Amino acid sequence: MSTTIKTGNDFAFTIDRRELGQWQLQKLKQFSNIEVRTNARVFEILNDAVVVDEQPIGYSFLVGADGSNSFVKRFLGFPPRNRGIGIQYIIPTERYRDFEFFFRPKYFAAWYAWIFPHRRYVSIGCGAFRDVIAPADLKRNFQRWLSDRHIDVRNGRYESFPMDSGYEGIRFGNIYLAGDAAGLLSSFTGEGIYQALVSGEEVAKMILNTDFEPVKIPEVLETKQKHDRLIQMMIDAGNARSLIFSVGALLFKIPRFANKAIEAFG
Repeated sequence: MSTTIKTGNDFAFTIDRRELGQWQLQKLKQFSNIEVRTNARVFEILNDAVVVDEQPIGYSFLVGADGSNSFVKRFLGFPPRNRGIGIQYIIPTERYRDFEFFFRPKYFAAWYAWIFPHRRYVSIGCGAFRDVIAPADLKRNFQRWLSDRHIDVRNGRYESFPMDSGYEGIRFGNIYLAGDAAGLLSSFTGEGIYQALVSGEEVAKMILNTDFEPVKIPEVLETKQKHDRLIQMMIDAGNARSLIFSVGALLFKIPRFANKAIEAFG
């Protein structure tokens, strides 16, 4: 069963993370007091310094924006929670022009496979929690799904990445977490770029102004909690997932329901 969703407003976007990073880097170059180091490895975090390539760099504030394998988060004593894994192929093609989601419980349990078009390539992938589907099983299931769909990935670049959606907080004294390091990504969709941009901006404002109260981070957390409840419901549903997805596909044919669902979970 398939459903096509069309609305008057854009509710999904794709972005090239490398291009985004380069754009951000160009913005930073206008500030003479900011130094950007690439290919730098953090060996150790101390209470007042970070050891980078065996050189200690002191800090008054430390922001951990270092992804789902956050060194800073581990330094704070938080073990990984809700660890997921995403796998995808990046294929240089213009064949696919629509956002597509494929809910196949026998392959992906409570999650889905995706086809996300970009300007010069397409991302085709899937994701799941490691404690629900072992990474090796997820990869095997993904290959079977690709075969079922007759999707040729021979020219694609294979990628895999961890996903930590276990939120522990933002501020810990003079140390902050942002984006994936804070566990802000969606446990349902795996999306995290918006959350990273929003939390990074508001963490900076918190450092610059001790009276600043975050506005967008609470909104992100509210949406995240909805996604967490939804994915837990789907995990608990077990063999009933196929029925739930089928009913959902039917309901999405109703414009009013589709718009409400997008507003609530988008």
